Amino acid sequence: MGTAIWGVLGLVAVEPLCVSGVYPHLAMTNREGECGTGAVVPWAGSLWAVTYAPHAPVGSSDKLYQIKPDLTRVIRPESVGGTPAERLIHRETGKLLIGQYLVSSNGTVETVWISRLPGRLTGAARHLTEPAKKVYVTDMEEALYELDVTDPTKTFTFIRDGHNRKAFEGMFKKWNRTPPPGWNEAEESTLFGYHGKGTCSGFGKVFYANNGMSSAAAMKDPRTPSGCLAYWEPGDRNWTLIRTNQFTEITTRDGIYGNEHPNANPIWALGWDHRSVILTTTADGKTWHDYRLPKGSHSYDGAHGWNTEWPRIREIGSGDDFLATMHGTFWKFPADFAPGHAKGVRPRSTYLKVIGDFCRWNDRVVFGCDDHARSEFLNVRALKGKRPTARPSESNLWFVEPARLDDLGPREGRGAVWSGDAVVVGQASDPFLFAGYDRRWLWLTVAAEVQVDREGNGEWTTWKTLAPGGYDLGSAPDAEWVRLVAKDQATNVFAVFHYASDRRDRLSRRQDAVFQMSAPAEAATIFANDAPIPQGLILEDAASLIYVDNGVRRRLPRRAAGVAATCGRLCREVSTERDLLHVGEIFYELPADNAGGFKYVHPVAATPRQFCDYDTWKGCLVLKEKGIGKREELKVGVADDLWKLGKPVGVGGPWKETAVAANVPSDAYLMNGFDQKTVILKADVDTTVTLEADIDGCGTWVKAASYSVKANQEVRDDLSPAFAAYWVRARVDRACTASVQFLYH
Repeated sequence: MGTAIWGVLGLVAVEPLCVSGVYPHLAMTNREGECGTGAVVPWAGSLWAVTYAPHAPVGSSDKLYQIKPDLTRVIRPESVGGTPAERLIHRETGKLLIGQYLVSSNGTVETVWISRLPGRLTGAARHLTEPAKKVYVTDMEEALYELDVTDPTKTFTFIRDGHNRKAFEGMFKKWNRTPPPGWNEAEESTLFGYHGKGTCSGFGKVFYANNGMSSAAAMKDPRTPSGCLAYWEPGDRNWTLIRTNQFTEITTRDGIYGNEHPNANPIWALGWDHRSVILTTTADGKTWHDYRLPKGSHSYDGAHGWNTEWPRIREIGSGDDFLATMHGTFWKFPADFAPGHAKGVRPRSTYLKVIGDFCRWNDRVVFGCDDHARSEFLNVRALKGKRPTARPSESNLWFVEPARLDDLGPREGRGAVWSGDAVVVGQASDPFLFAGYDRRWLWLTVAAEVQVDREGNGEWTTWKTLAPGGYDLGSAPDAEWVRLVAKDQATNVFAVFHYASDRRDRLSRRQDAVFQMSAPAEAATIFANDAPIPQGLILEDAASLIYVDNGVRRRLPRRAAGVAATCGRLCREVSTERDLLHVGEIFYELPADNAGGFKYVHPVAATPRQFCDYDTWKGCLVLKEKGIGKREELKVGVADDLWKLGKPVGVGGPWKETAVAANVPSDAYLMNGFDQKTVILKADVDTTVTLEADIDGCGTWVKAASYSVKANQEVRDDLSPAFAAYWVRARVDRACTASVQFLYH
């Protein structure tokens, strides 16, 4: 990585400072509560990017940026801001539509008046009847416009955004502008959900995705029904609902060029519900085929839709090299994915950055990120303490070599096909991804037949029938997809998959290679006027660390026996609405409470290095490390370098020589995200110790194992490598003094 500041010394160019793929001099800021990257597109010999404010339907201090091949940057004077995330290259006119701007192939920029296309513009699609000169543009609150690319003063409104009516009326009055043609006659959208994202045309329709719900329940409970897929046909007055689920991306293999083969290309849409990620596709615009993928992270789960920013499917290579981002996983996505040819979706790695858009530029993939928001929005928690006056919102671009996409966080994830659902005999679940992981575990609360689709062609064969319980699926045949067929009628049914891949050597051997670079002096300013570190929140006893989460006692491991519960900073937001937790010498990803919070806490790395504070700086992560004596050093990298500090290991459990009553469950102890597991049990009288697993993180406890323990004799069990759960707890059938400890190797 480079270490010099960008500039020119005589005739010799000096490489700009590069920190693990982030160039600090490219950091983008605004005066708003958030500064996310809405779109990044290579065009006209440069890389173009727009940032967005959190709610700016009539403009903001955000900019249009032009980054040249030598990594110099121009802040375009045509900038008007807003909340933009749409982008489309229109081949016929040779123009890029990005935000409120049309960029010609020679780099000339035209700004589309905000009064012509009011709203938070997030989607664009090729026109159904006049594609040579017009495109469709949608906004976050379901407005649908038509834009003449040859003359940006010519627009038309088909469906009106009513959510921002007061802001629009004030804008028209302030600027002495009239609404765009069709505005007064158009109906306001009545579509379910809000927080629109992707748009795509094909099969005579315009398809639209939103991923949120504006309600009190959605602000708190990620299981709240939310979001939708919808369509509009010429002549319609409003959107027609296809289904209610949270969706973001909707696109085809033509990608940023729009759907140039509107009657042939299958359409893909990415979304989710509380169960798992949803990938759905149609080859005729009418019939949709659903597939489900595991969630690599729960930080995206907010039913309000604010936590996604912006999962995409986009080409990053030549022809068939697509990348999808969703719920914290980088996915290899095949360009020929279609109903009947659903083959080749594979996890590449997991990640911590919040990514708005990405593209291939020269020899690297460029991610536009959402790194530091001045506003905490709803992500306020006691572990972080009271936030002082915040510095400006800030984000940056992250330049990554393609091969590195396979070498970040581990390939792992969790997801359900049934979660509190009612089923009848013979009912088949959606297909759930089976390929791409080393270890697979299934928790099942109803008898079901396990079927596999080996080739992704929809031909299902039976593997075996399973009774309720937990199962290692390692002996199942290789297949693209798995599904379950209920053998009984039942209510409140759960079928939850836990997938993982081997981490033993891939990550732990390189912990000395990251966060070795000294941070520039400027980075030290982020710790000035800092938030006091809360005291007394992380408790401990001989068994493990304890945190009381919204009235629920939960336990966490220490990296090794005897290490301190804390070393300084407990918790900090290191990407917008995502927190990092550091206790017991283990770093964790901690979702916001409105995305599930502490019940979905997930380990990232364990390290003996004494990091006493951390924060973001210009898209980088700065760690304050205790050196020899009282000296503190600032080390810099990016959030996703944390994976290489050392794989998650730990020791602890719910009890250690603890007096316990019969049939009273212990506190929940974290298991999620740790791989090799050994349980050690002991009691002072003969007793049966039963382990119970929380299979979905939401308190769905099932029996996992029972052990007959003789008085004062230790029982040790190396659990199956595939065995996995979110949390584990214990109970005994006789009052005694007992120990239940886990070693996570």
